Amino acid sequence: MRYSVGKPDERASLPAPISSFSYLNSATPLRAMESHNIDPKGEITAIAADIYICVDRGDLAGAIAHLDRAIFFHPDLAYLYAERANFYAQIGQIDRSIADYDRAIELQPQNQLFKHWRSQLDDRIWGSLAKD
Repeated sequence: MRYSVGKPDERASLPAPISSFSYLNSATPLRAMESHNIDPKGEITAIAADIYICVDRGDLAGAIAHLDRAIFFHPDLAYLYAERANFYAQIGQIDRSIADYDRAIELQPQNQLFKHWRSQLDDRIWGSLAKD
């Protein structure tokens, strides 16, 4: 696993969202949960619908609030942390994004997608620091 380098205030000031973290991508964590039957009662799927409504309206803070609620009730679901990390990255809250990716990887160390997204975030941080 690669870790970011630099002062927290440098990482937090990174501009522009990571365009590859599109909620339309079929590889998003919540969509993966649906396809792997991780949510047999449909609880997370219902919250996911609310999240994607917020995203469609451009309300990423609202989507994050729904994920906060889901994580409160299901703190061991790595997919929720990874999804919230994606949204934090899009709004430039890099430290929170890193923390959520790390938590998702801690919960599911075999999940290569989470590691890939964390790596993309590291690349973004390094690229931004190199330009300075």
